[in-house]
Amino acid sequence: MRICKRHGCTNIATDGDYCDEHKEFGLKYETTINDARERANLDRLYKLSTNADKRINDKFRQSYGWQKLREEILKGGQCQMCGATNNLEVHHIVKPNGNVELFFDKANLMILCHKCHIKLHAQETRGVQNKKNNVIF
Repeated sequence: MRICKRHGCTNIATDGDYCDEHKEFGLKYETTINDARERANLDRLYKLSTNADKRINDKFRQSYGWQKLREEILKGGQCQMCGATNNLEVHHIVKPNGNVELFFDKANLMILCHKCHIKLHAQETRGVQNKKNNVIF
């Protein structure tokens, strides 16, 4: 037995970290903390996966041609993973790595919402890291 983790509470936590009065609060709090940790981890992995790629393709991303193509692709679209219609982004299926034809190839583009885009890049990064460590998952 221990004291409830809720700030200022002196009740005994009968099961877990919170007393009966604060169990619901504890569940919400822990869920919020875990969600924040997951988002931070996904953001970190996303940044790892896109930093080098962005530098190579910056000249294409800043072009008028890309802005028009991106606008055309996103117009009336929805996320191809979850169906969301807000916060949409264009994702390159195969990283162009400086290849202008691949960068502007419509068949190499898909619409994703920001959340799914981050998740996809995080999965790709995990796969690359696991391959480097000879781990198969």
